[in-house]
Amino acid sequence: MISTLALPGCHSQGDTMDEARENIRDAIQGCIAPLNDRAVRQAGVVVRKVSV
Repeated sequence: MISTLALPGCHSQGDTMDEARENIRDAIQGCIAPLNDRAVRQAGVVVRKVSV
């Protein structure tokens, strides 16, 4: 299992470490998307896409 300390509850896994890393990238994007949506709804907030 692999997790992100900065995003509690954001976990993933894979058969290999490389697969787990790829899967956690997808999980991070899934965890961050709702936060971005909420920020966009607030006035005056600019959201920029970054790679993780």
